[in-house]
Amino acid sequence: MQLETLDVIDSAIKIGLGGVLGGFASYMKSKADHDNERSKELRSYKLKTIELIAENFELILNAERRFRGMLDAVIKERKTDDGYRLDESAIKNLDDCDEKLLNALDSANIANARLALMDETVASKALAEILSLIVDFRNPIMLERKAPRKEAYEQYEASIKSTRDGFQSELAKIYQAIN
Repeated sequence: MQLETLDVIDSAIKIGLGGVLGGFASYMKSKADHDNERSKELRSYKLKTIELIAENFELILNAERRFRGMLDAVIKERKTDDGYRLDESAIKNLDDCDEKLLNALDSANIANARLALMDETVASKALAEILSLIVDFRNPIMLERKAPRKEAYEQYEASIKSTRDGFQSELAKIYQAIN
């Protein structure tokens, strides 16, 4: 009788231990599957965020190019002897492009906030520098009604191109690192 009791206890322990091991293995597999799924979703979200930032960046570049194109046209057709002063009709011609530029700046600020949340400081600083260049270029034109001098205009174009190229390169690095 005692041997039968020991056999029953032995079987119960084996069954219990097997159940514990099976449960632990199921838990570990379930956790690994969950972690993999979460990692996949996070990578997908980051890729979409970087793509959205790139789209917002293109919006700001296009708006800035249209603004500069309109400014070039306004400067060419100007009928004033005051070389750098813009009259009311010139400002009116720039207003539509300026409104689009301001909207694009808002989108770019949101993109910059997303970069900051992702702790991408190099890209965030580059985008902030681009936005600062654009605002510093735009404000005297629209607020003080002054066209930039040729040297300042050329310097702005070189600065914006250099900073733009750096930002796009940094964004590409981030995108590649996520993939």
